Amino acid sequence: HFDLLIALAAWDELERLLPTFERALAQNQADPDYPKRHRSFLHARARLHVEKERYREAVSDLDTADRHEANHDDQRSLAITGRLVRARALEGLGDPQGALDICRETITYIEEELSPDHPWLARAYACAGRVLNQQGKAEAGATYFERAHKIVQGTDASPRLRAWVNERTGGAP
Repeated sequence: HFDLLIALAAWDELERLLPTFERALAQNQADPDYPKRHRSFLHARARLHVEKERYREAVSDLDTADRHEANHDDQRSLAITGRLVRARALEGLGDPQGALDICRETITYIEEELSPDHPWLARAYACAGRVLNQQGKAEAGATYFERAHKIVQGTDASPRLRAWVNERTGGAP
């Protein structure tokens, strides 16, 4: 399953297996879960594209995924991840303001729809902090990194999320 390969950062193996996943999906378009599975596939491929610095391809996959309906609660996580992957792609395409806008929109969405201390918020704060740092706005970036750390330390965030935040924020606060 591609989620496991992403978790392991096995990007070359994921790239090798994606055509097989895509063929299997194409053969099962009548499955009622096809839209959800196809959307998950597109998000996985977009993450791979970002890791391989193929940012235009990542944005294209995310645009296609966005055209699928996401009515399932379990798709909320995928939608948030997709927004943050899109931010990384825009950053890679030289649009840091577009990336920062998406990070901030995601922060607002999570705060309003989930809660102001939801563990997923840490990922969005880390995303915004990274973009600000790369724009030379280290002080503003540090504020977002501190918020990310406060959330993962004060909630039941998974060890994987804690590690993800530490990796992206350089172990701040």
